[in-house]
Amino acid sequence: MTEEKKEYLKNWLIKANEDIAVIDQLIKYEPESYTGSICYHCQQAVEKFFKAFLVYNDIDFKKNS
Repeated sequence: MTEEKKEYLKNWLIKANEDIAVIDQLIKYEPESYTGSICYHCQQAVEKFFKAFLVYNDIDFKKNS
């Protein structure tokens, strides 16, 4: 794996884990008031972890702006 690919993969994982950290904070604070935001960040984390999986397996995907 090239260093460039490792860095790209690492960035997707960092971003996904940031979403997980937001979820953790919202759940600790008052989950019933933030269900929409919690669900949004869950979806975002899954999407970013999936993109990391695709990068790791050399599967191209459309890059949205």
